[in-house]
Amino acid sequence: MLAALLEAALAGIFLEHGFEAVEVAIVDAFRGQIEYKTELQEELARMRKQVVYTVLETEGPAHERRFTCAATIDGEQRGVGTGSTKKEAEQAAALQALESLGLEGEPIRGDR
Repeated sequence: MLAALLEAALAGIFLEHGFEAVEVAIVDAFRGQIEYKTELQEELARMRKQVVYTVLETEGPAHERRFTCAATIDGEQRGVGTGSTKKEAEQAAALQALESLGLEGEPIRGDR
């Protein structure tokens, strides 16, 4: 019931004010589900480039690990991210790489 109510409210705002009015709220709500690694890989494939992720640092005890990963494109570090899992850190690095390439903010893809 709550999901249907939220969907209806967002749809009403969208129809009345356009996507820009709801974009930030939608992206923030679903940020954890946006796959920035996939988005970056797809964008780079169009440019015939690839990304390599490397773990720069691991800290903390096994039950409280923090990973720092880098996204490197054509030998240049374009993003660094930190997270409680490698995937989370890589996602953050991919988002930063997208931003550094000027590819963030594409419609429906995940802007802040």
